[in-house]
Amino acid sequence: MGITGNFGITRSKHKKGNGWLVRLYLPGENKQPVAQHYFADKKHGGTDKALELAKVWRDEKTLEHGVAPRKRDGNGYFLKYNRGNEVSGIIGVNLIFSKNEHGGFRNLAWQARFMVNGKQKNKSYSIFKYGYETAWRLAAMERSRHDGQPIPEKAPDKPDWIPK
Repeated sequence: MGITGNFGITRSKHKKGNGWLVRLYLPGENKQPVAQHYFADKKHGGTDKALELAKVWRDEKTLEHGVAPRKRDGNGYFLKYNRGNEVSGIIGVNLIFSKNEHGGFRNLAWQARFMVNGKQKNKSYSIFKYGYETAWRLAAMERSRHDGQPIPEKAPDKPDWIPK
């Protein structure tokens, strides 16, 4: 897979001992990790050895669960995962959603992410309110207003999982 660095791995310090915590999330899932494991320094032969084992475990689990490292755009913040047809064609414009406890959509929108005075901001446009293409166009225009990039003429194809 070619994962480098400490993607998915954080240093954990506790009164009882230190170690490395590996947490991996599926694209679009930010609440519960799909895989998680703690590598205590003391139990695994020291800081360096524990980190080495954490990386091996992480690499195995990323392949097993299809987890990919997140990428950053030119402004230094993370891009959204590419989950198929929801690629906007514009850096910083992403299709976002959340579901309720019954599996229906609570939120479904195109979101523009941009920097203002060194701080990341975002603005979302509901697909339920504006429709798929208009919400995309509004988000693309908002992003363009902040970075000056041209707006594609056509919205990306609507994914078939979006309700009518």
